[in-house]
Parts: sequence; C-alpha cells; structure tokens
Amino acid sequence: PGLDGMSALQKIRAADPKAFVAIVSGTGSVDNVRRALEFGASGFVVKPYKPQRILDVLERYSQLTGKTLAKH
Repeated sequence: PGLDGMSALQKIRAADPKAFVAIVSGTGSVDNVRRALEFGASGFVVKPYKPQRILDVLERYSQLTGKTLAKH
C-alpha cells in the first residue's frame, strides 16, 4: 500500500535481486516498459491482456528458474 509499481519493484529487487517480478500495468508506453525492465522486471504485461500473455510470462518464469508449472 502506498507504493506505485516501480517503487514496489525497486523494493523487491533490493530485498531479493533474483526474484522473478512481472509487472501488470494499464500503461504500456515504451518508456514505462523500458523503465520497468531497467529496474529489473522479469516480464511486463499490458492490461487488458489475453490469457496467453500470462501463460507466456509464466513460461519465461519456468525457463529462468527451471521450475515446472502445474497444469490444470
């Protein structure tokens, strides 16, 4: 509470530099995406989004961490 996404991202990165952090935002400007990636975001999803986009981010998580995702 009280933090915007970029501030939260910076705090998460400070606490755990290896954390997988995906940003979901209604602001998908090039500058906003670039800024998030520069601050260490592992993925970026623009709202409104299609379910496949979330699956793509989860696949990236799986690839980067070596952890498999449960399929339902």
